[in-house]
Amino acid sequence: MAKKNHDIQIDTREIKADYQGMQVEGIALSSGKKEIGKVLEISEKKFIVQIPEESEQTVHSQNEGIEMIIRFVNLHN
Repeated sequence: MAKKNHDIQIDTREIKADYQGMQVEGIALSSGKKEIGKVLEISEKKFIVQIPEESEQTVHSQNEGIEMIIRFVNLHN
């Protein structure tokens, strides 16, 4: 039996974070008061996706990172 799609509200905010000793910019995604993930810009074409309690993933664009976080949330909720 397939799960029914649920509409979720996702908010984004710009952040600065430490990543391996570097100060990097990125965005944090949240649903309600819960932070669901971060996309950090390491270089022009390298972004790190951080999802709580999961391993980090490398992607080539910020949009790709956002989509990965949303897919993860849809799969686990």
